[in-house]
Amino acid sequence: MCNDQTAYECLTLNLFGNPSMRHFQHVTEETCLFLYNYSTKQVYGTWRSRGEPSWNPGSAIYGGQFPAHLPVERVCDYPPVPLAGKAAKILNCSQTLVFEPFLTKQQVRLSSNPSPPLLCR
Repeated sequence: MCNDQTAYECLTLNLFGNPSMRHFQHVTEETCLFLYNYSTKQVYGTWRSRGEPSWNPGSAIYGGQFPAHLPVERVCDYPPVPLAGKAAKILNCSQTLVFEPFLTKQQVRLSSNPSPPLLCR
């Protein structure tokens, strides 16, 4: 997840940040990653990990709020997909994330076809 303030760093540095390392513990090079901008309610995709996550508590990236960093590389440069209604409300819940962070094999196959756009459950 990102907002308008952190999206630029995610997209230009190819670096995803998080307050905790535990969110990156199951990410492998084969994991499809998407970025949800909760300010614009758009999903960007897709990336994959290009290295191990690192803990950088003194980093100025993301204003120091997200010291866990995962280097990523863009796999497919799909246009942003707008989310509306229930899907956006679920993804916009920053207190408790109630969506499945991993994609099924069928969802991964669908993500390689930009039309229709993939909307995660």
